[in-house]
Amino acid sequence: MALTFLFAALLCAVGGASAESHTVRFDNRCGFGTPQLIQGGDVLTTTSYTSDGQLSAAIAYLQHGSQCGFNGENCSLVELTMTNPVVAGGGSSADISLIDPYVI
Repeated sequence: MALTFLFAALLCAVGGASAESHTVRFDNRCGFGTPQLIQGGDVLTTTSYTSDGQLSAAIAYLQHGSQCGFNGENCSLVELTMTNPVVAGGGSSADISLIDPYVI
């Protein structure tokens, strides 16, 4: 019985150690605006956010009044995917979009 409990506890410890999570924190030094983190049509946060797994196809931008559209139109934005790598060179990625209708 003790050996079964020890084995179960070991499995839980190993499983917990490999759990995937990712945190996005905003550091707005502009002095204006509200950071937005959006995924799939939902505002995830305006401060910091931790996902309990992959964070795929999210966008982040600084909303100032109504200057930016919901998907960051008329503003610069960051597109990001955060995931643990499964192959060498794989994993998280991010890019800055300045393509029309996105602007500086």
